[in-house]
Amino acid sequence: MAAAEEHQAERPVAHEPRRLPTYAVEIELIEKLKRIHDYSSQMTKYVIPKGKPDSQKAMTLAR
Repeated sequence: MAAAEEHQAERPVAHEPRRLPTYAVEIELIEKLKRIHDYSSQMTKYVIPKGKPDSQKAMTLAR
């Protein structure tokens, strides 16, 4: 995630044609991926029980 944010910060100064439209698409994609990551992290709280789960039980619950 840190690498994507670093790339995000460096991108506007790149010397490439059509850099701003490309940058806008990249930023939108990164924001959507962050949202997916956040939702999946929230879902795992309900799927995997707290504490040190048994690996076989965790895999069964994750399916």
